[in-house]
Amino acid sequence: MDQSNKGFIALSNASKSSFYQIAEIRNRLLALKLMEMGCLKGMFIKKISTAPFNGPIVIKVYPNENLLALRFEEAAEIIISEPDSNSGLTTKNVQNLWRKKIV
Repeated sequence: MDQSNKGFIALSNASKSSFYQIAEIRNRLLALKLMEMGCLKGMFIKKISTAPFNGPIVIKVYPNENLLALRFEEAAEIIISEPDSNSGLTTKNVQNLWRKKIV
């Protein structure tokens, strides 16, 4: 998947406090590490904070609401889909969407 495709961006370039869905994890070792922490392709995430000068990025992974801190370089390897501006996603909506997806 090409990062320049419309609708897809790297997590490192995402804005804070918005919901996203993981579209691709480009690095196999990183994908394995994230899988071990319960973060998989297709899951919803919310970017919580970014440290200055390309420091760590904190994300919340739904539906468990786990917090993960990632290196900026790792976040650049995670491709996410941009949220639809009219989607009105909230924490409760994201949890309900995820439950419907796995049931």
